[in-house]
Amino acid sequence: PGGIFLRPREELRIARRLGLDPASFRRKYETNCWRFPSLKERSGGACVMLSPHCRCEIYSCRPLECRTWPWWPEVLQSRQSWNDAAKHCPGMNSGKLWSGGRILKILNAHESYLRKLGCEWRREAGTWKQVLEN
Repeated sequence: PGGIFLRPREELRIARRLGLDPASFRRKYETNCWRFPSLKERSGGACVMLSPHCRCEIYSCRPLECRTWPWWPEVLQSRQSWNDAAKHCPGMNSGKLWSGGRILKILNAHESYLRKLGCEWRREAGTWKQVLEN
C-alpha cells in the first residue's frame, strides 16, 4: 500500500499547474506517511487529485508513477492482484491490448523511477522536512 510517489521535479510541475508555490502544494496535497513524499488520499483511498467525476485534475502533468499504472509489479503479480486492482480502476480490462514488449518497457520505466526517487529525495530531504514541520 502507499500513495502515488512524487519526484521533486514532478512536485514542482504539479504545483505550478495548480498555481501554488512548492511549500503550499506540499502542505495541501502531500503526505509523508510513506517512505517518500506522495499525494494524499481521501477516505476510501481515492487520490486527492481525483475529481468528484472520477477524472484526474492533473492528468496532463501527472507523475510517471500514474503514467505507468497498471503495469506495476504488485498488480502484475497474479491474475487475482490484477482483478483486485481492476475493481477500483474503470479503465482496466477495456480499451486497446498492449504487447508484452510494451508492458515490459513500462514496467522497466516504473522500476527505474522508484530507484531514482530515493536518490533525489535524499538530496531534497532537508527542504521537504522543513516545510512539513512549519
